[in-house]
Order: sequence, then C-alpha cells, then structure tokens
Amino acid sequence: MPEKTKRTGHHCAEAVCRVTKKTTCRNRVVMMPMVLLVLLAVGCKEDPPTSNDESTNSTQSQAPASPTGATGLAPPTGATTPDSARRDGHYNGDTSPTSSVDTIDDDASADGDSPPSPEFLDAVEAVILHAERATYLFTLGMSDAMAGVSGLFDAPPPSPPTRKKAGAPAYHLQALSYADLPEWNKADLTAFNAALGQHCQNLSRLPSTLTASLFDWKKEDWKKPCTKLRAAALQAADVERWLTPWQIIPRQAIDSNRTPPARPKGGGRHPAATGLLTGYAEYHVKGSPVKTARYRYPLYARPQDLVTVKRRRYQVTKEGRIRPYPTRASIQAGALAQQNLELVWLAHPLDAYISHIQGTAIVSYPNGKSVRIGYGGDNGHRYRSLMRHMLREGQLTRGTLNWQGVRASFEAMPSHRVRATLAANPRYIFFEFRPYTAGLGPTGSLPVPLTRNGSLAVDYTLIPLGSVIWLHNRSQARLVVAQDTGAAIKGALRGDLFLGSGYQDFADAERTHAQTAFYVLLPRGARPKSLLQ
Repeated sequence: MPEKTKRTGHHCAEAVCRVTKKTTCRNRVVMMPMVLLVLLAVGCKEDPPTSNDESTNSTQSQAPASPTGATGLAPPTGATTPDSARRDGHYNGDTSPTSSVDTIDDDASADGDSPPSPEFLDAVEAVILHAERATYLFTLGMSDAMAGVSGLFDAPPPSPPTRKKAGAPAYHLQALSYADLPEWNKADLTAFNAALGQHCQNLSRLPSTLTASLFDWKKEDWKKPCTKLRAAALQAADVERWLTPWQIIPRQAIDSNRTPPARPKGGGRHPAATGLLTGYAEYHVKGSPVKTARYRYPLYARPQDLVTVKRRRYQVTKEGRIRPYPTRASIQAGALAQQNLELVWLAHPLDAYISHIQGTAIVSYPNGKSVRIGYGGDNGHRYRSLMRHMLREGQLTRGTLNWQGVRASFEAMPSHRVRATLAANPRYIFFEFRPYTAGLGPTGSLPVPLTRNGSLAVDYTLIPLGSVIWLHNRSQARLVVAQDTGAAIKGALRGDLFLGSGYQDFADAERTHAQTAFYVLLPRGARPKSLLQ
C-alpha cells in the first residue's frame, strides 16, 4: 500500500476514534472496515498541515458530541444495540475522564500526520451517527423478528429451567445418619408411597437429569425403588438402603470467614436449621362457562400475543414490536377484553385472585358439572403479596391476616377500591383446562399429578424437582417428594405442602404456617455440589 494511502487511512482512523471516543479502536486493523466506509461516504483526504498549537486548541475546544446526545436516538433500556455502543448494558458514550486524544496510538505522530480539522471531524461524525442509527434500527428490527419467531414455539417446558446463582453458595449440605433424623422411627410412608407411585407412572416423561444449585437428581436413581413399588409399598428400611439423609445449613449459620465451611468446634453436626412450611390446596369454587348477572369475573386463557424471550414475558404489538406485558391493573381495566379469552366466570374478584395464587382450581357449574383449570402462563411481572400490602395499608390486622379477613375487608370496599387493592400484585396468571378425575390431584410442575400430603412445592433453583425431603415440626413428621414450584417459594428452607382438593383442604392450607426442619435424602453415592467439609 502506498505510504500516502496508509497515512490517509491512519488519519481517518484517528478521526473516527476522536468522534466515537472508543478506547478499543487502538487496534487499527479492527477499525479499517469502518474507515473504508467513511472513505467511501465522504472521500477522506489529508488536511493541509497546521501548527501544533492550532491542533491542540482545536482538540481541546471541540468536545466530541456523544452519539446519544447528538441524535436523540437513545434506545430504551434493554434494547439491542451495536456492540460498539454497549457499556454496562446501557447505550452511553465513554464516561472515562481520559481525553479522546489519549485513545490514539502513539505512532500516529510518527507518521507526520497532523490532527484532522474540525470541519472534517463534523463530516466523519455525521457519517458515523447515521451508521449507528441504521445499525440500531436494523438490530432492533431483527430482535422483534426473532421474538415473533420465538412466539411460534413458545410452549412451556415440562419442568422449569434451572437458574444457577453466582457467588458463594447460600447453603451447604452435611451428611447425617438416619438416627439423626427426628422421629424417623415414627415415619408414616403412606402419602409418600402414593406420591412415589405417581412419580413412577410418569417417569418416562421426565428429563434424564434434573439439576439445581445444591445437587442434581438423575432419572435412573428412581428405577430400583419404582421396581420395588410395583410389588409392595416401600418401608423405612427400603428408603434407608436407597437414600442417604443430608442436612441443609444456611451459610450464615457457619463462620463466613472459613472457606470451605467446617463442622462445629469439637465435631458433630450443626443444629438443625428451620425454615417456613406452608400449605396449599386446589381451590374449589362455583362458576359458570358464560357470563351472567352473578358470574361476572373471568379467568383468562393464555393470550396469543404473549411471547417468551430469554425467559421474560412480552406482548407483541400489531406493529410487530415487543413490550412488557400488561400488569394486573391494566388487565382488570380491560386490556384483554374483546379477545374471547374467557374460560370461566366467577362470582367474586377474590375468587379469581385466589385461583391465581393457588395456580389451579375446580370450578363447579350450576348444572352440576365440574371442570379443572390449571396454570397456563403468566404476564411475567414479579409476585407481590396482597396480604402484606393490605397489612401495611391498615386494611388487615395480624388477627385477620387470612383469606376470610381479606374477603371481609373487600365486602366493605367499593368495587373500584377492590380492583386497586388487587392491583398491588402486578403478576397475573392465565389458565387452561386440565383433565379432571375425582380423587386425582392436579398436575404439578414435573409434570406429575400431586398427592395430598405427599407432594411439596420447592425452590427449583436450589432443590431439583423429584427430590425426596423429610419434614419435621411440632405437628408432623413426613417424607415427601418435590413435585411442584411456586412464585412465592424462595430458598432451600422453604416449602409449600399440597393438602388436597376441596373446601376443607383449602381451609387447612390457610392454617398451615410452621417453622420446619428440612432434610434432603439423596441416592447413596451422590455428592452435593455444596458440601460441608
């Protein structure tokens, strides 16, 4: 390449660097394609020589405008932008105090080139800004197109995806013996065997490995107990030959300065850590397949404009763009009206809300027919506790912190205030019809039909679905199978026990709220990912 052409290319690269203020442009090999575009667009030529004083004054007096400020085209947070415009996930210029001159290679002055003139900088800046705008619009259009394609295949997976949390583990597991399990010798495995039976019948539908942060669970680990269960119910001795108990220990219960965490001084095991156990049941409510004067509050099916992109929920507009899906307040105000999404109609807005919280319901029609509805999707917004909100607002007291108290409070409110109170939880659930057989529970997240007192909802990011867990508190000691999840279930020492389907079971679920010790039982030979040394 002729020396003059090379120097001209370096000169243009210097101008591009000064305008964009990107430190990564030190590598001129990477910058040359962009330089060639500038050459084609504005016909880059060497400026006449100027004095060093003029060059310095020109550089110091003219602050290059940032792409965002110059065009007013700053895309919304989270929009797809060119890599050259990314900085910590935002579309901003470089905020480093280092001047733009410092980003240019030292060998530029050695070539004898003088810095470009302000007029040339303006011309190059205009070309780059137009290129950035075109690139941004192109990438945004591509993201919308891909979101539309994603929606075509947007079927919920049989089990939730695993989200592994970064940083130090929040929990550790310590191996125990069955003598360490409180009241293990009194274990009643009736509900466990029923839950295990449902698990074994649906084993072929499960993935080969269910993973989580604390440990994994493989489908092959179920084969022997399932074979045994076909002949007779499992006894405590069968469980002991199959599984090894482990205690869940929160990291804050261990000296955080000791890595890896160690046993207590003098040996032995840490005191049992307790967490919260609550209960849930399949809501049984009266309703109608059509809207009537009594039944006026709908439960919606999943809308067709709801798509999932990287596990986030969006609404596809008529123009083909995506935006966050409407909140509960917007949906209550009619955001989904006239779309023929109503599955069933209920008599009270609280009945619809409780169905959302439970994720499943049995609806009895006036003609005596009953149907089951189950979770079909959600709007992607974070769950907020309605009762906690009402407690803060003085609408509930500690003594009325239950659904009966909520219903009584709503009866004293005008309808618009009831809607505003419910809107404190922006999360909204969509439903679908599920098979209904009397005596058989709803399908959980695995998917496996849930068993009364034998199925537990867990935080699947920490404990994989399919795990066996021993629960112990003052009122009960039972072995259960993790077969469901819930938006409010967070942490390894947190569980929601399925208590059945029916009015009495729902009343029992309201009263279930106890500090409970959680122990996981892993297949013999399996090692947790976060092991207490």
